[in-house]
Order: sequence, then structure tokens, then C-alpha cells
Amino acid sequence: GASEISFAAMASTFSIAAIFLPVAFMSGTIGRFFFQFGVTVSVAVILSLVCALTLTPMLSAFFLKLAHEEEKAPRAIHIILVLLISLMIQIPLLILKLFAATGSLLESYCWPVKFFFKYLGNSLPIFLDPFQFLSGKQAWMAFSLEVVIEVLVLVLFVRYFKLVLWAVQFYILKPLFLTPTDWVLNLTTSAYSRLLGYSLKHTNLVLVLGVFIALATGLFLGIGILGQELVPSEDQSRLLVHVVCPVGASNQAY
Repeated sequence: GASEISFAAMASTFSIAAIFLPVAFMSGTIGRFFFQFGVTVSVAVILSLVCALTLTPMLSAFFLKLAHEEEKAPRAIHIILVLLISLMIQIPLLILKLFAATGSLLESYCWPVKFFFKYLGNSLPIFLDPFQFLSGKQAWMAFSLEVVIEVLVLVLFVRYFKLVLWAVQFYILKPLFLTPTDWVLNLTTSAYSRLLGYSLKHTNLVLVLGVFIALATGLFLGIGILGQELVPSEDQSRLLVHVVCPVGASNQAY
């Protein structure tokens, strides 16, 4: 689990933070320019450590469990429990509808079905928009229609939520994410193990190659191909003109 990589993750994180965090406390012009840079990098690596020790193990356990589960659809929730859950959601929504009658702040949240049809009203004929069709009818008919649609949506959502989630997991997440990720990880692990075995058998070649790369890098930086300056030049899309005139000259003369 996370305990196996905690020491390595903490060591790499603190080594990076130890380099960039002091930049934020440097004085002078360099400190002003690179204060945000040092703070951003340090906070980012520390938050990545927290994520690696908390969120990543949880997601790994979830996806690994998903990969080993049988491809068997779960049963739908019992209809009695579905009705109870839908009733527990619908009663507060009805109370909010009464409060929304006195103001428009909660109106779009308390009447979701009505505002959904209102959003589609420009592209729907009048007989397909029930609230527009009932605009001239009695208000209780529109109210009843709203409640019936909400209850039906809640019942279907609560009853088949587990089934929909299972279908998304096995027919979307698994073929699009889990299977390709496993293939890439297996390929990377195989290539790394072969490269590591070859390097251990030919240590002299690896040493010579490392020295050559270090010398080439130093030579590349030493001959001045890459320019060095504190603040790189940039195009600010401005044109500055400095005019030196004789003493006492007027700008109207030019």
C-alpha cells in the first residue's frame, strides 16, 4: 500500500521543496521575480505527496477491485426502498417550492422540470412542451405534472442507479481506461526489466555512456549556444521612440 512508497515519496518531495522553497525567500530583484515560482512549485509537490499517500491508494483499490469483479450485473434496488428514498427527496423539494413562491431566488432549483422544458421551449412545438401547453390552464395541473415527472425520474434513478454505474464501469471505464492502462504498464515494466538487466550485465558500457552524456551536456552549456539572462526579452507589441531636441525647442515645431 501507501506505506511501501511513503519514504521514497517523502524523500523526493522534500528534496524538490528544499530546492525551490528558498527561492521564495530570496532578497533583491531575483526574489521579487521568482517568489511566485518558488511558492507554486513547493506547494504543488507537497500537495502531490498528500495525494500520493491518500487519494491514489484509494483510487487504486477501487480500480483494482473493479478489474477483478465478475462481469455480472447487480440487482436493482427493491421498489419499497426506492419509494422511501424518493419520498425523502420529494418532501423537502415540495417545501422548497412553497418557499420559492415568495421569491425567484430558488425558483430554478425548485422547479427543475419546468425550467428544463423552458430551456428547450424555443426548439419544441407547443404540444410537446407541457408547461407552455398548460399556461392557459389551471395552475394545479402544471404543479401536478411537475411532481409526477419528478417522482418518476427519482424512482427510475434510485432503482437503476447501481445498474447504470455497473454498466459505466464495465463498458466505458474498463475498455477505455483500465485495459489500455494495464497494457501500457505491462509493456513499460517489461521494457524496463530488460533494460535494467542489460545495464547490470554491461556496467562498463553504461559508465562510459554516462560520462559521455555528462561531458556533452557541459560542453553544450559552456560554448554559449543557450543564452543566459535574468529576464528574457519579449515582444510587448509596443514601439518606443526617444527624440532628443535642442534646449528650448517646442514640440509644435516638429
